[in-house]
Amino acid sequence: MIRGEEDKVSTTQERRTEQLERFERADEIPMLVLALVMVPVLLAPFLYDLTAEAERILLAANRLIWAAFAAELLARVYLAPRRLAYLSQYWFDVVIVVLPILRPLRLIRAMRLIMVRRGVEGSLLFALIAVAASAIVVTFAEQDAGGAIDGFDVAAWWAITTITTVGYGDTYPVTAVGRSVAAALMLVGIGLFGVLTASVAAYFVESAQEEPGTVESSLDEVLGELRRLHDRLDAAGIAEGGAATRDA
Repeated sequence: MIRGEEDKVSTTQERRTEQLERFERADEIPMLVLALVMVPVLLAPFLYDLTAEAERILLAANRLIWAAFAAELLARVYLAPRRLAYLSQYWFDVVIVVLPILRPLRLIRAMRLIMVRRGVEGSLLFALIAVAASAIVVTFAEQDAGGAIDGFDVAAWWAITTITTVGYGDTYPVTAVGRSVAAALMLVGIGLFGVLTASVAAYFVESAQEEPGTVESSLDEVLGELRRLHDRLDAAGIAEGGAATRDA
């Protein structure tokens, strides 16, 4: 009896896991599109002098996107075979939904798609997304803090200098959220530098491994050509020897 119940529970969990995986594969692209649409929705009030009607439209769009993110998270939790374990594993998604100021970091979810494109290209794309998301978050966090970062243009410049580990002492966040984003962006920059270094090293290692084979192939070709030349000389010598015998 107990064995049968365990098998039934195991079968149910496997079925829910399959359903969750199908759902996550299906919603990757739509959620990424919504995250990208969210960028101009959030930035427009900082870049343009909008009318009251335009601001209401953008606010409604922002709320709809947030509702879509929240619904997607609830659906994934509902389909998960172990919901508490799933929430603890994807706590970052919960934080993004609960704290509106961190919503632009939803772009980091694009890492699922970027991981398919590994190597330098994927790393650079991820760095670009990290810069954009960090600049948006810091813009919201620092806009009324009285610091040096008072707009998206300054935040974008700061994000680029931070991820490249260059940095300038006169431009830095002063809020707790801004400093947390800065620390994360520094780690991303260090990781990006490590990936680029490893890629360059791997290129030279592969080139060094290919060189012996190339040299051996060239030597084989030279030896083959020498053998053919030797055979021709031998044949010519034999022919000349035969002609000299007949003349004698």
